Amino acid sequence: MPRIFGQACCAAVPSPVSLRHLLAKTTGPDNIPLPESTIYEIVNILADSPASTHNFILSFTSRFGRARSARVAIKCLMLLHRLLRALPTPHPFRANLLHSRANAFISLSPCNFRSASYEITVFVHSYARLIDHALSLDHAALTAASITSSSNFVERIKEAESALEVIPQLQDLLDRVMECEPTGAAPLNYVTRLAMEQIARESFACYAAVWRELPVMLDNLLRMRHQGCVAGLGVYRRAADQARRLTKFYEWCRRTRLCAVYEYPHVEKIPRIQVRALESLVAGLWQLTDSSSSSSSSASVSPVTTVSSVSTPVMLAEAMKRIGVDEEPLIRLEEDEGGWEELLEASVEHLSSKWSLPGAWKRSDDDSGMEKDGWRLPVCDSSSFVNPFSECGKL
Repeated sequence: MPRIFGQACCAAVPSPVSLRHLLAKTTGPDNIPLPESTIYEIVNILADSPASTHNFILSFTSRFGRARSARVAIKCLMLLHRLLRALPTPHPFRANLLHSRANAFISLSPCNFRSASYEITVFVHSYARLIDHALSLDHAALTAASITSSSNFVERIKEAESALEVIPQLQDLLDRVMECEPTGAAPLNYVTRLAMEQIARESFACYAAVWRELPVMLDNLLRMRHQGCVAGLGVYRRAADQARRLTKFYEWCRRTRLCAVYEYPHVEKIPRIQVRALESLVAGLWQLTDSSSSSSSSASVSPVTTVSSVSTPVMLAEAMKRIGVDEEPLIRLEEDEGGWEELLEASVEHLSSKWSLPGAWKRSDDDSGMEKDGWRLPVCDSSSFVNPFSECGKL
């Protein structure tokens, strides 16, 4: 009886040959998309038998490391990308991948793949660098979304500091996504287009996570310490620049028709005046801190108590108003000038004197015609004009 139980346990773990066969079946050198049934079979094997992850990693390393076809290399990366998204976060698959990378069993960045096409080689290296960076992220911190906002001051600061740690990781991932944009003849490859669809959908979720965490950080930015405040300003400045580049990337994806139109998120652009206002607000706040710390303790006022009851967007709007007032107007009026009526009359007189040229027609004093150099041009009286068509209608 123990022997039968031992045989059943050994049968539950797939052999390396079966995993190698499934991997070769999924990543064939053809222009066919990844078979979903085979992907689900691999996911179920890894989910039911965590011990099989080591055999799969060995098979994947051999398949990807010896790939000479660009289709095989791209499909291997697509399969690894799908498995990282499908398997749960505490699964040992990710830990085994990190262990294999640390021991140089698998190399994603730098990637050793070479192709006859330079554009395809660059795309494979960029895609491998994206997966390598996604593998290094702290997914436990990324999945903890800051949806609910606490009314406690200390809890709000903790949420803002947590968002300040998460957002730069997501921004790095978005930078890796935009680096994967193929050039040259690479977009004409069907397998490359399939990979770009998967990469674009990854960026949709990443961008949504950024704009879920960014308001949490911005709302409590001025309540944090100086180091966190400066780091948050850099994150906000980077988000403004990244929004402009992400808009161009999504425009290219739409022109290439990678995904459906409804899947693309609306990219919120941050105006430069908001970045300037936040920079001046942070600089003025900590100048106030330096001046207050140098003064006496009785007269000093802490900036934290000043801004603890006012949110950052309200102070940002006030700073934008101050920037708008400080800018020079397009038309500057002198203090001794009159109202707009006098300016309008002066402009009309200026135009009339400008166009009163010699030899031009001028209206006579009795308003009965136009005069030019002594000649008189009569003006037709419309009251004495007879319409022949109306007269014919009366007959």
